[in-house]
Amino acid sequence: MHTTLAYPPIPKLTPLAIPFPTATRTPPAGLNLVKCLSRRSQQAVWKNNGTGTNTGPLHYVFEPMESGGGNVLHLHRLMTRGGNLEDLEIYDITRDEFRNLSTTYTFTLIGGTSSALMNRFKKREERLERRCKRRGRCSLQMKDMEKKLKIKPPEMRVRCAWGEREF
Repeated sequence: MHTTLAYPPIPKLTPLAIPFPTATRTPPAGLNLVKCLSRRSQQAVWKNNGTGTNTGPLHYVFEPMESGGGNVLHLHRLMTRGGNLEDLEIYDITRDEFRNLSTTYTFTLIGGTSSALMNRFKKREERLERRCKRRGRCSLQMKDMEKKLKIKPPEMRVRCAWGEREF
């Protein structure tokens, strides 16, 4: 003869039972959140879109996240006019120079990426600039170039987990 055992019912999870924060929920009032990047990201990527139009400066700053990464950040400055690349300049700057530059321009942390993808992005920029100078003008498709970085966006949390970096 076969007997069945009665198990207690499994409780259903309600949205209130899900611990905060999740990407789709808004934080409770008065809660201070910080941006956290994964430990897998080797470079933090900051972006300034200048005036927000397709004419003017476009800046990318790559900040090494490793503790031994040093004080050198990589600034990529693209000058555009009417959506066309006019000039590309790549600088090595210090954290102090980046802080001074942040008083003039508003930089936004867009995420993290690997050093290899940053170097590939740099080579692609330089190749694009050579082509543009040869042709006299060319259309700049920054969305496509940003995809090549495979940027992992920062997580908004009350406190960063172990191994994550707080911004």
